Amino acid sequence: MGKKLSLLEKGIVVRPKPDGIIKQAMAEGKRKDEMHEKTLALFGKYKVNLGDFQTLALRLAIKHEPGFKLIAPPGPQKGRVWLWDSKRNEELLAEFDRFKHLNLSVRKVAKMVHARRAFAGQTAEALRKQYAKLMQESMGS
Repeated sequence: MGKKLSLLEKGIVVRPKPDGIIKQAMAEGKRKDEMHEKTLALFGKYKVNLGDFQTLALRLAIKHEPGFKLIAPPGPQKGRVWLWDSKRNEELLAEFDRFKHLNLSVRKVAKMVHARRAFAGQTAEALRKQYAKLMQESMGS
């Protein structure tokens, strides 16, 4: 025996209409009941309040129609976020100086500066490299 189908997976049985008006009306009523049950099941499946047909229609369109697909905006750009100017360089040196008395490695200090979020958009490694560059420039001049 195959997998049991959920209410939404089962098709609606359409049989040739039986003879007679009463039988025909009963068959149509049964199909309407099946459609009603399936519609209620759709509200549950898509977590929509009963009777909110507009939201249900939008959720179905988003799922099944390419033009309604929600596309996430591109993520943050990779690479250099901003250039270092003299003010930011001074701020970076001041942040590193703040932790000098702890006798930590430059890498650990960079992580601590990064954790303070004073330089949003820069990784701890980028801060360390910029600090090393500034220190090398100051030694050379």
